[in-house]
Amino acid sequence: MDEAFGQLSAVAGWTAISEDGPQQLPEKSGGVTAFKFRDPEGHPLELLAFPRAKLPEQWKHENGGNRFLGIDHSAISTTDTKRSIAFYHGLGLSVSGGSVNTGIEQEHLDGLSNPQVTVTALSAGATAPHLELLCYRRRATPAFDVSNVRDNDIAATRMVWQSRAASAPSDGEPQSVTLVDPDGHRVLIIRT
Repeated sequence: MDEAFGQLSAVAGWTAISEDGPQQLPEKSGGVTAFKFRDPEGHPLELLAFPRAKLPEQWKHENGGNRFLGIDHSAISTTDTKRSIAFYHGLGLSVSGGSVNTGIEQEHLDGLSNPQVTVTALSAGATAPHLELLCYRRRATPAFDVSNVRDNDIAATRMVWQSRAASAPSDGEPQSVTLVDPDGHRVLIIRT
């Protein structure tokens, strides 16, 4: 994490979400070291370092010395975990883990006062990446109102998923479809 944070620190234009640098989370919150920030365009990102004993299987391969192994998950804020689980279950995802994160480490990680966040991991299989639902007890005020953003607006963000259909789409069938989850997150599904 120190090397990754050092490399990030040498790049211009990003802004920290986390306070006081990378945070070591307690064992009950996964025991990872994490740092949240926004890229120069404002997208929230997170660096993660897993304890060696908890390194996910997909990251145990030799990566030629690269400190960045890949994308572990996408995380989205939700207002109702059960409602979001039902929506994503309909898309083939199942609950694969979770925790309730609180405490000073979470406060520094999120840049929020006294956060309590229920984290629910959803996956389509045993490998990353997966989706994490973050349900904060006290919801933070969004930095940007997305309620009237259209699909083709620059400000529109979406998760892009690839679907292995039983058969390839025929002429006239849509190659992709955009869905909107209960909290307004866009999900673009591309059929292959």
